[in-house]
Amino acid sequence: MTPLWPLAPRPYADELLASWLSRVACRYGLSAADLQHAAAPRRYPSRCGDGRDLSVRPRRAILEPLAHAARIPFDHLSRLRLAAIRPRWAVYRFSWRSLVIDPATARLRFGSVVEPAWCPICLAEDRLRDGCPYLRQHWAYALSAFCYRHRRPLQQRCEGCGHYRQLRFVADRRGNIICCGSCGRPYDNRGLVPSGAERLASAAALNAVISFARQLSRALDGWHPDQFIFNNTSAGALVVAADDIIAALVHPDTGLNGADYLINDFTSQKFPRGSRYIASGDRPWPLCSASPEFRARLLAAALAIIAGGETRRAIADTPQRCASLAWLYARSDERSRTGLLRQSRRWPPDLQDRLRTAAGQHQRPNSARRRQRIQTASRR
Repeated sequence: MTPLWPLAPRPYADELLASWLSRVACRYGLSAADLQHAAAPRRYPSRCGDGRDLSVRPRRAILEPLAHAARIPFDHLSRLRLAAIRPRWAVYRFSWRSLVIDPATARLRFGSVVEPAWCPICLAEDRLRDGCPYLRQHWAYALSAFCYRHRRPLQQRCEGCGHYRQLRFVADRRGNIICCGSCGRPYDNRGLVPSGAERLASAAALNAVISFARQLSRALDGWHPDQFIFNNTSAGALVVAADDIIAALVHPDTGLNGADYLINDFTSQKFPRGSRYIASGDRPWPLCSASPEFRARLLAAALAIIAGGETRRAIADTPQRCASLAWLYARSDERSRTGLLRQSRRWPPDLQDRLRTAAGQHQRPNSARRRQRIQTASRR
């Protein structure tokens, strides 16, 4: 029988399971892994890509001892699993630390640790409220690039030492703090210098990308998207179109004859590029292991391509240098163009028409140049 813990804070309604366990563990000077092992001594090794992270879909044999030790009903704790909150979502719709290829089968597999981002202002408000900052569930979604409450970019990098994804829970007099595991700087520092994206992103562009991410999340749950934004678009068609366009923006065969990637050529000062994208070849969906800054750029480029019109102009620095279907088609190689035309059969009807129009406009100048070359050769 698992012994009861003398002190076990209750989980918040929107808290990640791993965040709750880390808050409990830091009260005893332990890591979450050590406390979990103490409650369930039998080890269940996670295979590469099995998605058995505690926050997503933990084994019952692991979750039951934790619920018993904390004196929390098992059903209550089980409802906090991401797989229970988003039962229709595939495992790659969440944010993972890494993605690898299984050497035995050569198939793409996911890591076993969910890697959320965070909002420093939310964490600061938590400390002022009850002294217990915690990680929200939606911060672990691959579509989450911004805090919906404060309308600012999420973070995964320490502003002190620059290390990425170093989270550590430390107990203090009131409860706990969340700090960098490398330098110890608290992440709930309200005096952080705003990032470039936060300073430059206009309200219109920022709100449009946030709305797009939320519409995609609703579409993944089976809800129809807002028809004022996406006219006569079904949930499935929007998800397929967004997935295809995001994949085209980072596909190794896309770009300048395979030498670069289109997302690196996407220019918008509202969503600065930062470091250049370099594909590792093991990412079936690039958002699932990307930094929040890169997620914001990918979502902004995909929205500019899908929505067009005023939304595209709000995102663009200049209309001529922003992503569009014509830009995507013209800058892709022949193989990618053929794939886009084939995959677009499942897209919304108006997006299919725009892609066919872009393809026709691209072919006409090419045909004219080809005829001119033939005429020049015949005169010789």
